[in-house]
Amino acid sequence: MTDCDPQPRAATTDLLATRLEETLLQRYGPILGGADLAKALGYPSMRAFQQAVVRGVVGVPVFTMRNRRGRFALASEVAQFVARERVDKATKELKET
Repeated sequence: MTDCDPQPRAATTDLLATRLEETLLQRYGPILGGADLAKALGYPSMRAFQQAVVRGVVGVPVFTMRNRRGRFALASEVAQFVARERVDKATKELKET
């Protein structure tokens, strides 16, 4: 993976996102909320997730739902975000070595 060839990186991200989305859909359904959403995004606690929401740094679009408490996100967007973060981190680590 180099800066000149973004294709493998995009393919890796897409493959990982697809696998993550399948897992999230099986486990939680198409919409994640509450502790499940916080855990899927890697927050150590609900309080940490809530602070990220207040600061606007969650990383995925979160939304409220009528007659429901809390914040929600789509499993597909969570999967894309987590996959992108992982591949970007791996790419950065490879460049540093």
